[in-house]
Amino acid sequence: MPNSPDVYVHRIGRTGRVGRSGRAITLITPRQRRDLEAVRRHANTDIAPWSKNGGPPTPAERPPQPEREKREARRPRHTKPRREVVEPRAKLVVGAGRALGLEPADVVSAVVDNSHLDGEDVSNVRVLERFSFVEVPGERAREVVQKVNGQRIRGVELRVEVAGR
Repeated sequence: MPNSPDVYVHRIGRTGRVGRSGRAITLITPRQRRDLEAVRRHANTDIAPWSKNGGPPTPAERPPQPEREKREARRPRHTKPRREVVEPRAKLVVGAGRALGLEPADVVSAVVDNSHLDGEDVSNVRVLERFSFVEVPGERAREVVQKVNGQRIRGVELRVEVAGR
C-alpha cells in the first residue's frame, strides 16, 4: 500500500486502460485501514472489502462504514489562481536535461535564485533528455541569461541562451 493516496490512485488507474475496465485488489494490514480510508476519501469512491471465501462480502461480513461527512469541495491544486501574463515572453534554452539529472524544479530554482525573478515569472519549463526550455518575461531574458549562464545546479554547469524563434 503506497503512502500517498495520489500514488495509489495512479497505480490503480493502470489496471484499466483505454476505456477497458479492470479489477485491482489491495491487501492491507489492520494498521493500513486509515491509509485505505484516506484513499477512499481522496478518490471519492467506495472500496468494497472482499470476504474470506474470495468473493464480495456477504452483508453480515461487511464492516460498518463510517458516516460520510459533507465537506466543502476543494479546488484541485492545479487550478491555483495565477497572475495574468500580459508582457511578451522569451523562451530560453538550457544546455542540460534529464540525462544529467536535471528536473523542472532545478531549472526554476536556477532562474529564480540567480535573477531575482518571482517563481510565477518563470513558466513553461520542459526538461528533455539533453536540454531544457523555460519561459521568462521578454524584457528580462538577456539579464537572466547573463546571471544564470555558468551557474552550477546538481553539479552541472548551465549554459543558457535565448531561443531563436
